[in-house]
Amino acid sequence: MNAEQDVNRRIAADFEQMKRDFPDELTDYASLPAEVKKAASEGMPLAYAYLLHKHTEAQKTAQAAKSAAEAADKSTGSMATDGADSKTEAEQRYLNSLWGK
Repeated sequence: MNAEQDVNRRIAADFEQMKRDFPDELTDYASLPAEVKKAASEGMPLAYAYLLHKHTEAQKTAQAAKSAAEAADKSTGSMATDGADSKTEAEQRYLNSLWGK
């Protein structure tokens, strides 16, 4: 039980320092992601675990943005085009006669 208390004291002290370093992001211990808490309880400094989590999330966001940009580049274009350029002359004449133009 003493080792558990030591870990809890270390984490509590780390968190108090982190609240000063990140006042807008951290208000209470419960606001930390579960993987940060787990890493801290396994011996990783809480601040390091938190910054590692933030970095990983930033990488995921950047990768998602990159994938979206690549997908947009590979897109065949909008499906909402008027199609004026895609009709042959015969098709246009047919449509004109159909609509009485």
